[in-house]
Amino acid sequence: MRQQTPQDYSSTDSDEDEHVEEGEIKEDIEMPSREKICPCSKLTAEDEVIMVLTLAIRHSMSWTAQVDILQVVNKIYDCDKVPSSKYLYKSKIGQKLPGTQYHVYCSNRKCNKYLGNKEDLDEVVTCVCSHESVVSESQSFFVSLSLEEQFRNLFLKESLVISLFNYRFNREKQNSNNFEDVYDGALYQKHFLNDGILSNPHNFSYSFNTDGMPVGKALSRTLWPIYLTINELPPHEREKHVLLAGLYCGYKDPNQTMFLTPFVEQANKLSSTGFSWTFNGSKIDSLVIPMCAVVDYVARYQMLNMSSFHGHYGCTFCYHKTEHTRKGQKFTLCNDAVQMRTRESTISDCKEAYLLRYETVPSKRVYKGVKGDSPLLYMNYFSLISGFVPDYMHAILQGVIRAHMDLLFDSTRKNFG
Repeated sequence: MRQQTPQDYSSTDSDEDEHVEEGEIKEDIEMPSREKICPCSKLTAEDEVIMVLTLAIRHSMSWTAQVDILQVVNKIYDCDKVPSSKYLYKSKIGQKLPGTQYHVYCSNRKCNKYLGNKEDLDEVVTCVCSHESVVSESQSFFVSLSLEEQFRNLFLKESLVISLFNYRFNREKQNSNNFEDVYDGALYQKHFLNDGILSNPHNFSYSFNTDGMPVGKALSRTLWPIYLTINELPPHEREKHVLLAGLYCGYKDPNQTMFLTPFVEQANKLSSTGFSWTFNGSKIDSLVIPMCAVVDYVARYQMLNMSSFHGHYGCTFCYHKTEHTRKGQKFTLCNDAVQMRTRESTISDCKEAYLLRYETVPSKRVYKGVKGDSPLLYMNYFSLISGFVPDYMHAILQGVIRAHMDLLFDSTRKNFG
């Protein structure tokens, strides 16, 4: 049976948006998600709220100033579709998005054990460390957001959907031998050729990344988001439509085993059963698979549950063992071929590390750099080792190249090396 393409669908514009009369806004601001604030504008009321909130965060604006801007927006468009009071504004931005889950962990900074989904917990939960947490008041939680809902909202844009269906098949390469995009890689070709899952234009893949960043200059908290970009979109569209799968904020880096587990569960559902959505009146069933993780070295060894580069087996790609030098643990040159890590060898290392879990000295619980299994080990379609790409920015631009340039252009009065 021939697969449908975008040309098979009738092109219809659904402009029959529900109209909201002036003064008819409810207290919970239940606005249609794609209702234009004015026929002369492409923006929705929710777009205006997000723009004001972004402006307020950037310039540290007061609540009063934000509400005043929203009232000005209503006057400009001669409507009452955006919140015009502090109460309604805070109610709108505080609404829980569909599919959002709050995961609570122990507030004891020396523990941070995962306690469970907030909706499934009692009001007071006692951790294994004997610390009690009041769930409704706890600030020790992270959020997982529904990717399925975000995909559906994203695909309301017709031009974006057409690019999603067609770009991977119609792109023009400058040189057939070059690696010009993710489609040219062996991992993508594995799922694209021979009627693979990505040969169906309705199925697509994504790359994901995460990294820590400080929350302000005065706060001692760190923020870790999980971002997704859709590989089948043109490059200029990928950076414009980034999805948020999870968000953590705490006093120290998250336990990645805890933080990644809800994300992996979502990913496995999308790659096995997929989700349904509508385009131009036609129902479409899509499967979505993970392709690669783009993270720096610190995030990579945490996500893989491995030792850092200071350890004896500090490389997450191979078994090159470090040696102790007068400048610390370093990867020294060797003439022998170095064995590369694979999914199979990593699983074997995880089993060995599991047998060492009762060792009293923490360093003895690690086997060839592996501390234990990672949630990514159970992520369908994801290649545990080769699914990660080397950190180009830090290793090349800010590492080797920067050091080389310093040697070439720095003062001649300094010692070489």
